[in-house]
Amino acid sequence: MNLASCSAPARVDLSGGVADIFGGCTVSVAISLRARCTVAPTPGKTGIILNGTWHDLHGEPLPGQALITAVARSCGAQDLTFSYTTDIPPSSGLGGSASLAVSAMAAIHHARGVRISPYDLAEQAQRVETTGMGLVNGYQDQYAAVFGSCLYLDFEGKANKPLGQEPYAVVERHVFPFPLVVAHTGTSHSAGDANAAVVSRYEAGDTTVRSSISRLNALTRALRTALIRSDYATICEVVNENQAHIRAFGRSYPENEALIGAALDAGADAAKVTGAGCGGSIAALCRTEDEAASVAAALAETSPFVRVCQSDRGVRPHD
Repeated sequence: MNLASCSAPARVDLSGGVADIFGGCTVSVAISLRARCTVAPTPGKTGIILNGTWHDLHGEPLPGQALITAVARSCGAQDLTFSYTTDIPPSSGLGGSASLAVSAMAAIHHARGVRISPYDLAEQAQRVETTGMGLVNGYQDQYAAVFGSCLYLDFEGKANKPLGQEPYAVVERHVFPFPLVVAHTGTSHSAGDANAAVVSRYEAGDTTVRSSISRLNALTRALRTALIRSDYATICEVVNENQAHIRAFGRSYPENEALIGAALDAGADAAKVTGAGCGGSIAALCRTEDEAASVAAALAETSPFVRVCQSDRGVRPHD
């Protein structure tokens, strides 16, 4: 086995949100914030290098350790040392855990000289967090991290069954030339907890949640058409209506709303909570780079983390 490094992008979910948990469809954009993981053979020991110091993988808990442990277990990886860095704030609603899981898993396969289809890589990485860590998650984060670009994703027939017992997602790439301004509220969130609350309400027959999921699917299909037609106005309308549904779910906290309001006041054409919400980050959509720069400057007055991002490639070897 050889040393190998891979990186994978974060994502902004433009439409659909939690619909991927319920077999619905989403649109996600992989963005130019990435997680990078290197694996190196270390005979007789398995660990993590953090801040230049080696730690036993099963020792004192470290940032990212539970995720890396789950990846290693899923791949049957032993006698490896993992080192990783990320541009993505933790618990920020940008799919950072999926980016790290995908980059780590891809690096293991690359080190072994094993070729794996992108669909299988996305599915395996998704099970790391659901089966391996017991979290309630959908699929779009892993698919975005693997495939990159702007993706229309259809998860019909998927319900977190074991590998091989449900269909792959339908993956459709689209051009997305518009900048996205990402801003962190400074408040971390737990996607698993937030998703579990929505699933509980859905399974209890909550009509608000069920009707919102149905409407989100319709909105996402409308966004797909708008992307095909390069219809910027409709793209913005769909993103803003998605935010209205996030509010209805109770997942847009005052910190989120403050940043969304500031982004719109500064000239953004649309803005929404990213991921599971409940803190985390927001993303603002602008037509031009100049407009994005103005929005970023306004958000930087209150947000501890602001970046102007573009659509980015999926997982790839990292030099």
